[in-house]
Amino acid sequence: MFEVDSSLALPVPVGRVWRVLSDFNHYRDWHPFVTLKGEAALGSVLELEHKTRIRSLPPIGAQAKVVRFDPNASVAWKIAMRGLVGVEEGFELRKTEHGTELRHHMRCSGIVALLGIGPVRRRMDEALALTNRSLSRFLARGTTISRYTPMRKRPATRGRR
Repeated sequence: MFEVDSSLALPVPVGRVWRVLSDFNHYRDWHPFVTLKGEAALGSVLELEHKTRIRSLPPIGAQAKVVRFDPNASVAWKIAMRGLVGVEEGFELRKTEHGTELRHHMRCSGIVALLGIGPVRRRMDEALALTNRSLSRFLARGTTISRYTPMRKRPATRGRR
């Protein structure tokens, strides 16, 4: 087994970063490789689609299980093919005085990980960097503010005339 990780400082409040990371059904809006569908809860099973960098290959479909879901702190999911390969991707958040520190990690286990440790590790490092840039750009856009800002309750109005 091996792990790659990277950290990123985001000038965005933890709550806003968390809303983006825990909204699995909208990962396709910002994640360059992964599309997720399913409930954002510990233990839930997600439909995962992974796009490869080779455009002629179709996306790889799999089921992933949410293995960590701690609001405003961490989220991770894992796909596994018995004994062959296991891949976990996740994010940890920490509030800082200037916004949020994000740690993004991928863990690879199984026979496939042992056989291709050098090339696989390099590709995973590149994928983390690209995903982090994409997330950072997405959070900087104004449209994410409106989608992930909690709606204010409107004052109740009594009968209309």
